[in-house]
Amino acid sequence: MALAVEQARDAARRIRKQVDVRRERTRLTRLLERIEQMALEQVSTPRVTVEGDSAEAVLRLLPADGRARLPFMGPQEVHALKKVLPREFSARIGVSGGVLAVVEPFADSTAGSQRPPARKESPDVAPLSVAPPPRDLWACEVEPDALTDDVLQRIHVQIRRAIQEQVPFGWVNIDALPAPEAGLPRHEAFTKAIREYIWLARAPKRLEKVVVRRRIPDQDAMARRARSWWYRLLKRWLPGLAPTGTIHKLVRVLEDRWVDAPIIPTLVRIRFRDGSTSHPFPLLALLPIPRPTGLPVIRAALMSGRHFELDREVDICVIRNAELSRQKELSIAEQEQLAFDRMQAFLCGCLERTLGLELHLYQTGLEPAVIGAYRAVMQVLLNQNIRGKLVVVPMIFRRGSYEGLKPWY
Repeated sequence: MALAVEQARDAARRIRKQVDVRRERTRLTRLLERIEQMALEQVSTPRVTVEGDSAEAVLRLLPADGRARLPFMGPQEVHALKKVLPREFSARIGVSGGVLAVVEPFADSTAGSQRPPARKESPDVAPLSVAPPPRDLWACEVEPDALTDDVLQRIHVQIRRAIQEQVPFGWVNIDALPAPEAGLPRHEAFTKAIREYIWLARAPKRLEKVVVRRRIPDQDAMARRARSWWYRLLKRWLPGLAPTGTIHKLVRVLEDRWVDAPIIPTLVRIRFRDGSTSHPFPLLALLPIPRPTGLPVIRAALMSGRHFELDREVDICVIRNAELSRQKELSIAEQEQLAFDRMQAFLCGCLERTLGLELHLYQTGLEPAVIGAYRAVMQVLLNQNIRGKLVVVPMIFRRGSYEGLKPWY
């Protein structure tokens, strides 16, 4: 719930600043419904019912950020609330936590239900039916429970749940994802975590009937030899010269054999804070190969106009910032798709003109652009004609300089 509260405050702040107001109001509404639902499901939480003037006083005290009023208040605001309520009510309200105001129609309609009704998914986010490969084929050696970084642990849990259960992961939504699994992290953590799930340790196998050639004794040929005049003559007069070896022949037979199966990428989708959902991101799709070396290096910023100090570091920018900033009607998923299209076109154009490419990609913090860019990288790497000719090194700003993460190749 704390994560949902944090996101609700962020949505209210963006509404006050007039940033994507329509989408942020939809996001705020869904977050507040989710917070209320989680609170009502906590049967041990103390509840106080107020009406009339006391209810009006509570509503007036609810915090507001611009034109967005939030139905919850933190411990620092509870003292003011206790002063306006009758004593029989204020005595039942503690100060160690917070207070959530739920209007009666919502409480009557949802109390006792274990989760909100499932929303129908739009056609472009239909459930994905391809089962992931067994865990013993995963090359990821990271165990989320062993991570000390809470953000990395959370994104690893999200990715694994998305792979195993074939559900989208990302921002809190009314589909009732558990709170620890909700919300996308910053682009650095996403890039670092998702890279661990692009590999398979080895090719999957399947049992098939295959035609093989096998040498077996040729009984007919040996019988014909035994009946021949020259063999009988040798056996009688020169037995030491008579052939005794077995005559073999090659035959085709069917037998069971484990063969390499084609790799079918495991597809996951990412849900963004405005409720839109990305196109499938292919994971567990590449077999390990030695890192290609000796490729020409290009240093590219993912987006222009984000950090001007990058100008002396990079040779080119893949996406113009204006392409996204001027199209305010785009959903976040549409921004991600635009980044995918630009990055795919950039990579394919470079590879058509060169024998290979090592791209040092300087990330500039816009999460949908980062997700779309690395989805395009995966799409290009799935082409076996290109595999071994492309290396992409994520460049992340840390402690005053840029450093590379694990490369994609």
